[in-house]
Amino acid sequence: MSRPRRFLALLLLAVLLTALPLILTTAGRLHADSEPVDQDSYIEGNFQTERVEYRDILDQATANLTPVYPRQEWLGFPYENAWHLETLVKSGDRVQEGQVLMRFRRDNDEARLRRLEYRLEDLREAWSLRSSELEHRRQELAASEPEGSLERRRLELESRRAAALHDREVFELERELVRLREDYETTELVAPFAGIVNRLTRLNENALVEPWQELVELRVDRGLLWHFDDSRGQFRYGQRVLVSYGPPRAPQEVEGEIVSVGRQLDLPQTTSGVLVRLIGVDPETEAGLTNVRLEGTSAELLHVLTVSRRAVYSQGGKSFVYLLEDGIMKKRFFVGGVENREFVQIVSGLDEGDTVVVR
Repeated sequence: MSRPRRFLALLLLAVLLTALPLILTTAGRLHADSEPVDQDSYIEGNFQTERVEYRDILDQATANLTPVYPRQEWLGFPYENAWHLETLVKSGDRVQEGQVLMRFRRDNDEARLRRLEYRLEDLREAWSLRSSELEHRRQELAASEPEGSLERRRLELESRRAAALHDREVFELERELVRLREDYETTELVAPFAGIVNRLTRLNENALVEPWQELVELRVDRGLLWHFDDSRGQFRYGQRVLVSYGPPRAPQEVEGEIVSVGRQLDLPQTTSGVLVRLIGVDPETEAGLTNVRLEGTSAELLHVLTVSRRAVYSQGGKSFVYLLEDGIMKKRFFVGGVENREFVQIVSGLDEGDTVVVR
């Protein structure tokens, strides 16, 4: 080896020997940082954790209830040319089927009734002339044409068609007259079913009423149900619950029963939650209840494996937690079951004693 190359090699070796401690120190630090630190210090310095344990899942639900009536509808007067005369009930009144709620005055239908009567008379007179003409032609043909001839058969067919058309027009006019005479005599709005007047439209005397204008809201209080939105879907059909009502500071309590979940009952109102029927409450008393609230156990599972809701995340419709194993945080998917506000039941994927990171 030549002297210049030997000198360069010695220089390079000296540089490496000088820098070696620094390189080893840096490499050691990088290796130490990349390895899991002690689990306790790692947790205490960065995360809060909880363990997967067996617990009881009990969830108390509280919700304000709204009444649902099996029948509730606005009533109106179906006829034109009606003027309000008087209202015979007030909001909150209990009425019987057929009871008069309002009275009206009707004038202009009389002219229409007379026009139809005159039209029916004209129709009958016109048929009288037409039938006389057809009979005259029949007699003429009987004298000049043999029986069964084409002309006589044509006349017979024309006579039948004219009679059928006349009968149909008379029937339609008479039916319209019967309906109009009945309507003309109708000047009252009556209750189609027994119930309570919920709301009234205030009308001045002689106010014009439009056909089927909403005038009286009538509702049935018998079989009254109470509705609340069970957004978490944890109540079940037939479940007994506790219902409170009255002043919040001194409420009264009664027992209730869930009679529908979802849309099991055929009611005019669309309900997507839960319907509750109170037990042992008089319908008249129930109809006047205020501040009605539900308190019930929506979930009840004893001694099931659970994980804190604060540890649960979701991805693609699947639930997962961050599991700590030997100081390393790993994503772990699991299958959940019933849940309440604090815990989620574990069906599979986690074991008792597993440590999970919580928010």
